Amino acid sequence: MGITASQTILKNADGVLPGKGGVIDRDGKKVAIYRDKDGKIKMISARCTHMGCIVHWNGAENTWDCPCHGSRFDINGKVINGPAERDLEKVE
Repeated sequence: MGITASQTILKNADGVLPGKGGVIDRDGKKVAIYRDKDGKIKMISARCTHMGCIVHWNGAENTWDCPCHGSRFDINGKVINGPAERDLEKVE
């Protein structure tokens, strides 16, 4: 599985505004970036733990959504809806 046609991969975290999320390519790995209202960045793997598709930011719900099978994760990567059963991995 991979990136959907509508998925935009940002060059770096500079393009992620406060209260928003986006996906960047970091050394060949897709990383989901969320910048909180204070500007602090949270990073988690953008690879869904169900089948490995790349999640995208859902600004209407403030969730990370998988376009392949519908798994949803909160801003910290915790599973909200499956079929994924494991949270997104933390990235240092």
